[in-house]
Amino acid sequence: TTQRLYEDITSTTFTLNGIPSEPAYKYLSPGSGLLLQNGGLNLPILRQAAKNAKASDILVITFNGVKNQTVYNPGVTWGPDPFWGGPFGPGPFMGPGPFMGPGPMWGGWAIPPSVTTNQYLVSNIQLLLAKDYQTLWTASFTTLLEQFSNEKTIELYSQLLVQKLLSNGFMIPLQTPSYQIKAPVLNPGVTPAP
Repeated sequence: TTQRLYEDITSTTFTLNGIPSEPAYKYLSPGSGLLLQNGGLNLPILRQAAKNAKASDILVITFNGVKNQTVYNPGVTWGPDPFWGGPFGPGPFMGPGPFMGPGPMWGGWAIPPSVTTNQYLVSNIQLLLAKDYQTLWTASFTTLLEQFSNEKTIELYSQLLVQKLLSNGFMIPLQTPSYQIKAPVLNPGVTPAP
């Protein structure tokens, strides 16, 4: 279910960015034998699926699990500040008084130590030509998993993937991206050219 959801969201994201795409599950059944035991791809099965989809390119995304990283923050302590006074006596500029005397606002304070564990999704991506499986682009992504729903996480991941492919020039939109369609803005102070 998660794989189908991922493929649907990713193909929709590509299509909205002007790159028509289809989810693989429409052309490959779960028991098709696409994945080999050594981790490679069964190229004849992939070739037939690409032919059935009339695809010019194939995007292969392999998820390699989740990596945990623990971050230790030792904390920080400030104060007392010698200019604003503090619990041990007034500072040279703002001495004791009804408004600027020593108090908890101008005294020392601290951020306690903390330990945070972040989860990262590790994936490898290959963009292949469908006709001869020549690798056009390959990348390895390590993406921080935020506290979003599965759908939102997949959407953000897919947007990042599309952005990288387009910005590196490995894919060119074949149609006008639907998110960029805007009405023309008219400036009444400018006369249009004849």
